[in-house]
Amino acid sequence: MFLRTVNKLAICLSLIAVTTGCSRTVPSLPLPTPEQTDTLLITPGPTQTVIATPTPEPVEPRLLSICIGNEPESLYFYGNHSGAEFNIFQAIYDGPIDLRGYAASPVILDELPTQANGGARIESTQVNPGELIVDAAGKWVNLEEGVQYFPGGCTSLDCAQTYSGKDPVTMDSLVLTFKLLPGILWSDGTSLTASDSVYSFELARSVYPAYYPEVVALTRQYQALDDLTIQWTGVPGAYGGPYEARFFSPLPRQAWSGLSTDDLPTAEISSRKPMGWGPYIIEQWTPGDHISLKKNENYFRAGEGLPYFDELVFRFVSTSSEALDALRAGECDLADETTGLTADLDQVLDLEASGDLKITPRNGTAWEQISFGISSIDPQKIPIFASREVRQAVSMCIDRQALAAQAFSGQAQVIDSYVLTEHPLYNS
Repeated sequence: MFLRTVNKLAICLSLIAVTTGCSRTVPSLPLPTPEQTDTLLITPGPTQTVIATPTPEPVEPRLLSICIGNEPESLYFYGNHSGAEFNIFQAIYDGPIDLRGYAASPVILDELPTQANGGARIESTQVNPGELIVDAAGKWVNLEEGVQYFPGGCTSLDCAQTYSGKDPVTMDSLVLTFKLLPGILWSDGTSLTASDSVYSFELARSVYPAYYPEVVALTRQYQALDDLTIQWTGVPGAYGGPYEARFFSPLPRQAWSGLSTDDLPTAEISSRKPMGWGPYIIEQWTPGDHISLKKNENYFRAGEGLPYFDELVFRFVSTSSEALDALRAGECDLADETTGLTADLDQVLDLEASGDLKITPRNGTAWEQISFGISSIDPQKIPIFASREVRQAVSMCIDRQALAAQAFSGQAQVIDSYVLTEHPLYNS
């Protein structure tokens, strides 16, 4: 849930309206005074011409201040994260792949691999005894005697085979190709390349299974084909899952390669002021108070007038009440969901009704449920919930809408499926 103050905006709009309404005539401009003149050009001859260049008034930098619910321990990409770090990551990294309307959207890639565009393909590969595969049941196993697997060209149990435990076999592997957009620079001006994505995979593999364990485990090879092209090859039999999850977010090899994997979680260059390619650069981290960022002049979307703000501040708050106070005092323009404002939802709704705050609700992907045990570990207990009709009767006696309204002040959505109603896979 995001909130922002509207008081300042309303005042600015009011002043603009007053100024526009009162300016009915165009006044004549006074002659320039010495204080208004930067340059004075005198031409030879009987007359003198004075050309004045007015001194431009200083423009205040555009600042956006965001309240977040806790101070990060570290901004190392593969460090321990509590949630607030991800907003900061988007400020310095931007993507690399966004989720928009439940669909993946590339940010620094030209497109996502599909079978239609040739970026995803299946190729046959030889598998030796003992190598990791995904078996016919979809489990990670080592190829050994008795393992049931899909040989090359087979995708169903009808043609699955059981390994004899002697010779190599032929299986199919998924191969994905990712291509970076040209001209993307790190904030220090150096080129972002495919090697930086490979470096990120190497770091993720070094801390396995702490981060992306399934993707790392199912990666047979991750390599740079050229400066802009990365190729991911999966272990034989691994076809499922979203393709975009196989791309590893680039990290600056040229800046970090001198540090060991043990030093990266605490080194300032990687944990306090990590370098990115996004719209902002971390300028200062004041412990216990805030992190300030400035506009990245090398941002690859600068030609579009982005980012809109020259400076960005993430202010740390420890409670939802502190976040509300900061919003009402104008110390924060936004408060994100990590500030826990849902705990004060009634008060927040009242403040919106009075015009003090603006709420931007967002439906989450988490859901609450009540589970009933069908059979008890105590054999003496009657298994009343073993009857489907009993379970249906209990369900019909529960007013889910009333429970949701009471718990979330009427803001929660009661769903009839595992997905939200606006999800493209929702079945009405």
